[in-house]
Amino acid sequence: DEVLELDPNSAESGSVVNTDGKVEDDTASAPDRLGSTDASGRDEPRQSLFSPGKWNRGRTSSGDHPQLVHQTSIREQFRISRQNSKQIVDRIKTDLNQQVDNLLSTEANTKKEFQELTNVFFESGEVNEEIKAELGPTYSRTEMVEVIRSAVEARNDDRLQFLSKFFKPGSVSKLMAESRARIVWVNDWYPLKDLIYAISVDDLQKRVMVVFRGAITTTDWKTTLQGRFQEIPNPIEDDYEGKNDILRVYSGFYKYLFRKRKDTGTTKYDEIANLVHKYGTDRIGPDYNLFVTGHSLGGALTHMFCFFASMDERFTKNGPVKAIAFASPYMGGHSWGDACRHQERTKKLQLVQCRNNNDAIPRIPLNFVIGRRGPLWRHVGIGVTLPRVPRFGFKWKPMVHYWGKENSCFDSTMHGYRRNIIFHVPWLRPWTIDRTHKLEELQDRLIYGELNSKPGGCFHLLESTLDELYEKLEENDFQTLSKTKWWGLHRRKGDEHQLNGGEESN
Repeated sequence: DEVLELDPNSAESGSVVNTDGKVEDDTASAPDRLGSTDASGRDEPRQSLFSPGKWNRGRTSSGDHPQLVHQTSIREQFRISRQNSKQIVDRIKTDLNQQVDNLLSTEANTKKEFQELTNVFFESGEVNEEIKAELGPTYSRTEMVEVIRSAVEARNDDRLQFLSKFFKPGSVSKLMAESRARIVWVNDWYPLKDLIYAISVDDLQKRVMVVFRGAITTTDWKTTLQGRFQEIPNPIEDDYEGKNDILRVYSGFYKYLFRKRKDTGTTKYDEIANLVHKYGTDRIGPDYNLFVTGHSLGGALTHMFCFFASMDERFTKNGPVKAIAFASPYMGGHSWGDACRHQERTKKLQLVQCRNNNDAIPRIPLNFVIGRRGPLWRHVGIGVTLPRVPRFGFKWKPMVHYWGKENSCFDSTMHGYRRNIIFHVPWLRPWTIDRTHKLEELQDRLIYGELNSKPGGCFHLLESTLDELYEKLEENDFQTLSKTKWWGLHRRKGDEHQLNGGEESN
């Protein structure tokens, strides 16, 4: 508390003595504090405990003369504290507004800012007038903030579609801005104990997408490390070549998706499937299609979910269930592979796995044990392997292959050993294991391939649709072939794809 003492001998001069015995001149304030009348000459009421302050008689340590002591009340202390806090907040707001003003355009330099913005995003200023005409109405800074705020509050995303014109064609930002996909469900209620997924709906493409998150939590990693076989009943009712009543799948991933709740007895798969059908029917209608994707652990769950979804008529009546898994491990044995190929042949499933060539995760579990049909673990679907971005001008050539039924135990064994984890771990640079598994590395390699590939080259396969690739698979009877000539890109002797006039097609 602030304590001031008034010396009676110097009361006429208005000198104030503090507790240290020092005299301070307070001619203007002391009589006002001591005065018992206001400016009109009326008596002021007695001050209470919570009034701005009061004077009490006291003694100082320097003498025995009684002196008047001014004590700050609790209310006054609160007022001072609030005032100081308000000053701090106002100062922070002022600094923030100044920073925003420096970043955002004002009425005076709107044209200049627009010119600089279009030069950055469109690489040249030649199309500025055309872009400006396409943008339609222009907004000031205040109007733009109001448009965005009202669109967010009203959940009217269509009002923000014009923002896509500010990004380069083909960029991720432009694709996101142009996309009509809207997230309708995110399951993160128990992020430390449960798998995390999200559902989005694109009414323009008539697509419902399920996205699984990769391994982050301890539970995720425990699930990933449960790399043993689990035998489950074959859910396919149709008869097909090599059908087995028991499928051998990755134990951890299967349990993560199909363990039953104690209260309802339902599984996570049931929950996701019902939500997909609900949002697809409500937002799009009965003619929606299902697309599934994920990375690492999410890629493994993508394999598992899309396989069982391909047997649900709700998801296959309008076309096959389509899935792209990134950097997913092995998911099952040969019986699992036979079942997936049957779903592909019957046009109920289309599955692609994309990975980096030196990524160790798609090579786990260890695949050394040899069975009657070769190594026990087996990949399924179309595989896309991306080589490392070259630094010294080497040729960059991705590999697109399909894991079909093996021709013999020897071929299956050689195929499995070539893709064994022992030969794909960067032993000389072990610190790169984590980087080669990340999505950022996958994206860098895809972008490099797109920018540096020649017309009609190997990267042309990655620009094909899933329907086009599976048409080629059907033509080749879903055989295990990985040569680029199998996709019709290289010359083949006696090939029927030869052009008229003797020119050969590449």
